[in-house]
Amino acid sequence: MGPGSVERRTKELVYLTVSYANQCAYCTAAHTASGRKAGVTEDEMRALQAGRDGGFSAPERAAIEYARELTGTADGARTRAALNEHYNDEQIVEITLVAAMANFTNRFNNGLDLAPE
Repeated sequence: MGPGSVERRTKELVYLTVSYANQCAYCTAAHTASGRKAGVTEDEMRALQAGRDGGFSAPERAAIEYARELTGTADGARTRAALNEHYNDEQIVEITLVAAMANFTNRFNNGLDLAPE
């Protein structure tokens, strides 16, 4: 989630998308705060939680849909082409790593039944 070639806001959208999909209260709470700092609005967070993509830019939608697919199927075959339209190889690797890290921490926190403080 540190500095890289992908905007912080996009990384937070990806992390929140995955955390909402996995119903990880701990990660959702943590990334709600950091998402706000990155410019994600309350309405946008509600949209992500409801699985809606409207209101986001085309690149953001591509990253969100890719993150959802990776979370649900561990494969990005359906959404990878849209991602390629908006991001270069380095950025796609970074987005994939954020989605993978979110899935890892979600499973870790949910597995241990950790609740937000």
